[in-house]
This record gives sequence, C-alpha cells and structure tokens, in this order.
Amino acid sequence: MRRLTYLSLRCVVEFLDPAKRIYIISRCSHLKRMEKIVPLHVKCLKIDDDFLSLDAFSISCSIAYEHEVKFEMMHNTKKEIGRPFPMHLSPLETEDHLLEYYLGGRTKIYVDLIQFENSIADITYPENLMFKVNKLDAGSHYFGYFFSVIRQDSYPLKMLRTGNEGVNYHMSTVVRSAENLIVVVDKPVYEMQGIHKLLNKYVSFEDNYGNIGFVLRVISEWMNNSRENGTTFSFTSTHDNFIEDIMTQLNELFNGYKHDLEGVDEQFMPDKPRFLVPILEDTAKIQIYVIQSEESPKPKLVLKNILSL
Repeated sequence: MRRLTYLSLRCVVEFLDPAKRIYIISRCSHLKRMEKIVPLHVKCLKIDDDFLSLDAFSISCSIAYEHEVKFEMMHNTKKEIGRPFPMHLSPLETEDHLLEYYLGGRTKIYVDLIQFENSIADITYPENLMFKVNKLDAGSHYFGYFFSVIRQDSYPLKMLRTGNEGVNYHMSTVVRSAENLIVVVDKPVYEMQGIHKLLNKYVSFEDNYGNIGFVLRVISEWMNNSRENGTTFSFTSTHDNFIEDIMTQLNELFNGYKHDLEGVDEQFMPDKPRFLVPILEDTAKIQIYVIQSEESPKPKLVLKNILSL
C-alpha cells in the first residue's frame, strides 16, 4: 500500500478543524511524523499557564482538577477524558510539555483570534513558536509581552485588545495601526498619560476603575484637536454607576448642547440625554450618546467625531 505524499497529506488535513485533525493524526504513526510540516489553521486559540484551547479541542491541567490533565472536545456532544499528571512533573511542567506536543515544531500556524488568558509569567513557549494572527487579545496584559510569538506579517492587526502601559503607549505602531483597538483600563487615570491622544478610528475602552475624568479628558482633547470624520470611541465599565455618574457630569458641562441626534442609526437608551458638542475649530462636532449593545451587558457611552455640515 502506497503511503501518502506530503501534498496528499496537506490536502487531507490542512483545513480540518483542530479537534478532528488531532483525532486522526493520533491514530496514524506515519501521519504523525509528517503532520507538523502541514500548516495548522485555528479560528480561536487560547493559551494560559494551565490551559490550551484550539477551537473545539481544549486541555486543562491544574491541581484544581485533582492532578489530572483534562482533554475536552466539543462537537455535537461534549467528550471529556481525564489523565493523571506524569509523576515527575508539576502542573506547570505538564503544561509546558503539552504546548510543545501540540504547538512545537510547527512551521506555520495561522490563527484568526489568539487569546492570552490571565497569568503569563510561567508560560514556557516551544522554541521558534510563531503565530500568524488576525486578532490579538492580550486581556489586561500589555500586548508587547507577546511580540516574540507573533509573526511580523500579522501587522496591522484587524483587532487588538490590550492593557495600557508606558507614557508613549499611544505612539506604538502596533497600537496605532490596529483596525479595531480595545483598551482594558486597569490603571487609575493619572497613570494613563497620553492614551487620550490615540489616533485610531475605532477604540473601545473597558474600564475597571470607573474613570470619569479619563472620559472628560478624551472629550477635551477632541474639542481642541479634531479627529478623522467618523472616529468613534466607546466606554464601558465594571462599575455599576459609571454611566449615571458620567451623564451627570456631561449634563452640567454640555446642558446647552443637548440634541436628539435624528438620523443617527443607533439604538439609543431612551432615558439618557444625547449631545452634539462643537469643537473649537468649528469644522466638526462630537456626538455623545449611550447605547445598550448586544455584545455587552453593560451600557456603552459613545463619542463620535463628525464633520460639520
């Protein structure tokens, strides 16, 4: 019986979802020897210090699981298998071995969305591991921590979600070139110098501090320095009173600029005021309103720069 050539193998396995690919390859020693030179395509890859997920296939190893490595596959039904840690390895060492087994030695890994979860300090990446990604989610961590495993041809990113760090954060080429930027605000407003000067067209802020002063700083920056037409910044917060508090401030500052914003295609929260604030150059205006989006349980404050007619 003739064995598969590389091209035949690539046709068979390259675009299989990771769970099916792992299942098939694990049952054929000949395929296993060749499989890592075939590009791997993953829609969503998640990495933590005790967790790895490739679409429907995930692996967890933690003391919380009673010293077991949990393998889980989700297709039409959920399948879960537990295996004990190797006696000579700790949970973190076991995770390192799993990363090496599933991701190490691969020549090309294409990922639509890569997510780095929680702790990153103890992760040991396989040698020469590199991802070609469209979207990078670093959570509350600074995206720069992951440069070593992201291929340069991934930039500009379609989406970047990151914590903020450094005075010149807003000047980073990676940040400024991201098509959609999501900033996790995990620092007090006085530690976020310059971030209100971001020039991206679409930015979402996920605020863990309820930084009303930060929102006002952004509005002040726009009033003095107009942005590209259509530039949109949005703000959500884990603080329950964030929207109420910021709307109270805006009512006091811009009471004379309340506006129905007729013709704006948004699902406004009907009980919240809307504003149309002119900038100093009188060439543009700032729309300010609150929406309840499907993607977030929290209401969202939106600032949008539009050219004056």
